[in-house]
Amino acid sequence: MSSKLPTSALLILLSVIIYSQSPVLLQLLGQANIDKTRLIKWSDSKPLNNHDCKVIHKADACEDVKIHYASNTAFLACGDPIGRTYWYPCAGVRHPEKRAEASFREQLFKYDITTGLTTKLELEGCKEEEDDDDDDDDDDDAFTHIPTSSPTYSDFYITNDHFFARGPLRFLEETYGPFTWSTNVQYCDANNPQVTCKQATGTFPGANGINSWNDRLFVGDARNGTVTVFEIQEDKSLKWSRQIDLGAAADNINILPTTGDPIVAVFPTLEDLPAYLDNVRSLGKDFLVPAAALRLDSARDYTPELIYFDDGSVVSFMTTGAVDPYNKLFIGSSVLQFGGFAVLVSRDTYLTR
Repeated sequence: MSSKLPTSALLILLSVIIYSQSPVLLQLLGQANIDKTRLIKWSDSKPLNNHDCKVIHKADACEDVKIHYASNTAFLACGDPIGRTYWYPCAGVRHPEKRAEASFREQLFKYDITTGLTTKLELEGCKEEEDDDDDDDDDDDAFTHIPTSSPTYSDFYITNDHFFARGPLRFLEETYGPFTWSTNVQYCDANNPQVTCKQATGTFPGANGINSWNDRLFVGDARNGTVTVFEIQEDKSLKWSRQIDLGAAADNINILPTTGDPIVAVFPTLEDLPAYLDNVRSLGKDFLVPAAALRLDSARDYTPELIYFDDGSVVSFMTTGAVDPYNKLFIGSSVLQFGGFAVLVSRDTYLTR
């Protein structure tokens, strides 16, 4: 179904759908038909590479991690677990009035792999913008949770988690989604003072994690459990190459630097965000959410292979995993957990080669 259906027509359909609860109308509107039994392939896995883990409590709710291999440094984007229970738009939680203003200024940390020291970063030269939570601004929160991949320093690709920013059509997405037209990949050019973005792919039910290696772009889908591989063309357009069924919903993607293999954090059980938000203080303690990561082996046509599995005792609701093959360790982190990331010294040669 085209994402360009007129807004007026969508509003009429929304009214009819709410009144009738018609599956036929929802299908007409483009509701994605996802077989959820496909998304629990790894749910009964045995613990794997979860030994000798150290949970770091200096940072909380670390949604993503990137390793700078040359300096033996991991950089983490972290936040306030409680604040996210009030303001977490990608999960349909939008109550900014309940969240302390200071908690919106989320934090970056660096982890020194050599010394084990975790330090909060102070960004110089980055002036904090004034609060622009203005309901009259049509562009405000248009992209509410935006993973990125950057081929260069002046351009990048992004994914968005919803098509609509607010209003009745956002309610439609959150209540009756996912829809086949909800998300896509955009190419953004930052060479000029005004950053411009344009759609670079077709649509996905839940485009989420994204990363690139040489001329390949990898896009994970958090709804239908796939990674789609695109070839990056000289003009920065994208050519579809293949789609890999992961057997679990995908979150953030990192790249193994020795081979270019994607490392994908996946949810081995069906995601239940409302329950995680309700139990955020207990995540990783009394309330456990299984965690897993896959390596897509490029030498075997990107065949998924399980490289990490834990019942959630280490990191619950793990949203990213990164491998350092030089120091032989794995770092996993969670967007909601107190004690936001864990470091594992690996004995598995396949994991780190």
